[in-house]
Amino acid sequence: MSGAAERAQADATAERRRADALQTKLEQVKAQAAAREAELERTLASERAAMVARERTWNETRRRLEDDKAAAQRVAAQLNAELQQRDEAQGLTDVQETMTLGSVL
Repeated sequence: MSGAAERAQADATAERRRADALQTKLEQVKAQAAAREAELERTLASERAAMVARERTWNETRRRLEDDKAAAQRVAAQLNAELQQRDEAQGLTDVQETMTLGSVL
C-alpha cells in the first residue's frame, strides 16, 4: 500500500470511530431525554391526581357548608316564627319592630 492509501485508510478508520462515538453519544442523549420525559409524565400524572383529590375535597367541603348553611337558615326561620308567635301571644304585634333572630344577632 502506498503512503497515501495508508493515510486514507487511517483517516477512514478514525472517521468511523468518531462516527461510532457520536452515535453512542446520540443514543445516550436520547436515552436521557426519554428518561426525563418519563419522569415529567409521572410528575404530571401525580400533580393531576393531587389536583383532582383537592377539587373533590373542596367540593365536598363546599357541599357540607351549603348543607350547614341551609340547616342554619331553617333553624333561624323556625326561631323567628316562634318569636313571632310569642309576640302575638303576648299582644306585641302592634310594636313597630318585632324581634327576630336576625335583629338580635
